[in-house]
Amino acid sequence: IHPDPFIKVFDMRTMRQLSPLTFGAGRGGAHSAPSLLSFFPNYTSTIMAAAPGGSMCLMDAKGDGSDTHYLQVTGDSGMGSASLSCGAMSQSGDIMAFGNERTGSVAIWSA
Repeated sequence: IHPDPFIKVFDMRTMRQLSPLTFGAGRGGAHSAPSLLSFFPNYTSTIMAAAPGGSMCLMDAKGDGSDTHYLQVTGDSGMGSASLSCGAMSQSGDIMAFGNERTGSVAIWSA
């Protein structure tokens, strides 16, 4: 069984499915499936998706994927092998935090 690398987006106002977004490791890496998903509070169509391996992307849910930014949570932040098990975003969208259940560490990213 392979995880689905697509993020399916539905517009609840029109009750229609939008084009699915592709989640990948970015910059030529292997594709993986997102396990964490969060909308930015200030930009309602912008989402943050992250995979357990530390791959993260910021994308416009209404777009065609051309404005996608790929990031990587690395071991430099105290995450060990960057195995993400949880994530959260502040109400202002200025701070993102990712946790590693195995090591008990938290990586905090700020604007």
